[in-house]
Amino acid sequence: MMLRRRDKRRYLAIAIDKSQLLDTLTELKNLPSTVPFENKLNNNRKRISDLKNRTYDPELKFLLKIIRRRYSELFGFIDLEKSGLQIITGKKIKFEGIFILKCHLDSIDNLLFTLATFNKPKITTVKMSGTIRKLISELNHIIIVFNNT
Repeated sequence: MMLRRRDKRRYLAIAIDKSQLLDTLTELKNLPSTVPFENKLNNNRKRISDLKNRTYDPELKFLLKIIRRRYSELFGFIDLEKSGLQIITGKKIKFEGIFILKCHLDSIDNLLFTLATFNKPKITTVKMSGTIRKLISELNHIIIVFNNT
């Protein structure tokens, strides 16, 4: 019997201006809807996901949605699904305007290219690491140095 290795993952800390993110969110909400049935279906899905995820944050869901949409435009839906792209939330992440993305090691180049192509909201990669614990500890040092200068 052969043991199967887990896929290697990478964690990226990205910085984003929340005001730009909220502006983009309000612009998209104000667009006229062309398919009312699709909107009803999406609203039902949102309610179900709200029940599953008690800590629902619309900014995080929107950010993941626009990153996933751009990634699939550039590299295709199959590659998007292989990437395993997720946003990490938790109590240890206490930085304003910094989010942590998780993806497979094979698709890290595609994700970095995707993040570089954003015009609005502007997204900047701060740090990348193989474990979330190391990434958060390095972010603590970066934030302290940045605030002291």
